[in-house]
Amino acid sequence: MADQFLYGQAGTLYFSVLEAGGTRFATNGDWTPGGSNAIIIKDGVVSGFAAATVAYVGSKTWALPLSVAELSAKRVTALCSEPGTIDDKMIAVDTIQNVLAHFDTRVYDTKIRPSYNVNDDKLVAAGWVERDGVALDAVSATFNLYTYDGTLVYGNSEWDTGPAEVTALNTWFVEKDTATLVKGGTTYVMVAEFDIGGVSYKRIEAFGAFGTGTGA
Repeated sequence: MADQFLYGQAGTLYFSVLEAGGTRFATNGDWTPGGSNAIIIKDGVVSGFAAATVAYVGSKTWALPLSVAELSAKRVTALCSEPGTIDDKMIAVDTIQNVLAHFDTRVYDTKIRPSYNVNDDKLVAAGWVERDGVALDAVSATFNLYTYDGTLVYGNSEWDTGPAEVTALNTWFVEKDTATLVKGGTTYVMVAEFDIGGVSYKRIEAFGAFGTGTGA
């Protein structure tokens, strides 16, 4: 049965190898490996010579370190050979999924901050995506305002200003003169969506008591 290693995580193969002719296991006195004595095969395709050199670690045991790249395959095979010195040796490695290597487990949080300025009767909304508390640079953003029953009030193209990015803060914002909006207790829903590296992050935020801002 093949040894198992984590996919995409460096590891070391330990093995014994017979001296040429197969009468006993080779030790450091029998074999001095070089850079071309181990070939790596990944999922049936020859990758090339191993990045590291086979080394003797004692007790008739040899070690071959494998890099992250070399272990980024479902099955990795190492072929060790030096005619006249050792018998050919094949070591197969079946990798298992390393969740941390395959999935981004960092916390993403999408934010919207709508506010109303009573001094100039404007609705301003800012939004961004955080990862572990740090705002990320989004490629684009859309903002749509709805009534609570789902009726579109302002589409993404209907804002007086924006969507525009404050680059230094990785924050997007929109602004709209709200003189025609119904205020006084009406509940609205802001939906913002951000594109980061081709992945969409959306936030839906309801806010009421519209028109009671302080002008700040």
